[in-house]
Amino acid sequence: MEKTPVIDYLSKDYASFRRMMLDHLAQRVPTWQEPSEADLGNVLVEILAYAADYLSYYQDAVATEAYLETARLRTSIKRHVRPLDYTLQEGCNARAWVQIQVNQPTTLPKETPVLTDVSQFTTHTIIAPTSSYYADVLKQAIAFETLHDMLLFPAQTVSSSMSKRGRKTV
Repeated sequence: MEKTPVIDYLSKDYASFRRMMLDHLAQRVPTWQEPSEADLGNVLVEILAYAADYLSYYQDAVATEAYLETARLRTSIKRHVRPLDYTLQEGCNARAWVQIQVNQPTTLPKETPVLTDVSQFTTHTIIAPTSSYYADVLKQAIAFETLHDMLLFPAQTVSSSMSKRGRKTV
C-alpha cells in the first residue's frame, strides 16, 4: 500500500509550499531527482509554489477585510457600514479660517504655526519658539499651520485656510 504524504496545512509562504511539493514528489516518484534549476519538474514546482503563495496572501487579505474590527482598507469599512444606512465620508484634515492683520506688506511662509486663542496665557500676538512660555502655550492651545505661502497687505483683510497640526493636550 502506498504511503500518503503528510500535508502541512500551516504552509503559508513560497518556501514551505515548494518544500511540501518536493517532498510529495519524492514520495510519489522515488526515481525522480532534482538535477538542476532548469529541470521542467523544478520549474513547475516553483510556478505552483508561487501561485500558492499568491493565493495564500489573497486569502489572508480577504479574511482580514471580512470583519469590521480587522478591516484595514477604507473601502472595506464603507462596505461594512453601508447596510446600516451609514455613509462614511471621505474626511479631510481639520481647517480653520484665520484673520491676519499686518502694518506693511509681508510674506507669511508655508507651514507657519498659528495657535488658537492664547489671550489667557499671554498678551503677545507673536510667541517666539525660544520664549520661556512657548511650551506651556502649546499644551493648552491647538496648533494649525498655513497651507501655502501668502503675501499679506495692510489694506486687505486676509483670510487663509489652515491645516490642523497638533491636538489639544491636557
